Amino acid sequence: MGKVYAACLIIGFVIPLISILTGLFDGFIEFLAVDVLTLDLNGVDIDFLPLSVNSLCMGALVYGGIGLLLYGKMPLLYVNLIGGGAGYLCAVILQTVISAMKHTKNLAAENAELLNRRAQVTNTIMQNGFGAVSLHSKSTSVVSCPAKSEDGTEIRQ
Repeated sequence: MGKVYAACLIIGFVIPLISILTGLFDGFIEFLAVDVLTLDLNGVDIDFLPLSVNSLCMGALVYGGIGLLLYGKMPLLYVNLIGGGAGYLCAVILQTVISAMKHTKNLAAENAELLNRRAQVTNTIMQNGFGAVSLHSKSTSVVSCPAKSEDGTEIRQ
């Protein structure tokens, strides 16, 4: 059984590493991540069927790690229950975090929104060089961006 735990640990580590380095498994099993067993808690969707590659690898990694740590120290049934439960819990947490990150909204201002806005020079624009300005966008966020004077003169803060 130690070989099974070691294999789970290795698979849980190697597949995400290969995915990061090559992008090979991006979206490979994402079509299985259906929202069948999902619970919505104040805008946070907890997915109780974590079937993405990342969450499956996380579950295998935790299961294999706990299995190797506890193997031989307690009965095999308890080792599998503790490892499986911890692996499942970690997979659910990871899938919930991934799902929440996919549903975040981009609040960044677009260039067209920043045109014709009054800006304040925050870092002096040097002669024939660059500085920084900050301005308020329509969404009341403050945007800082590099600036250069049109005629190359210095503009103080």
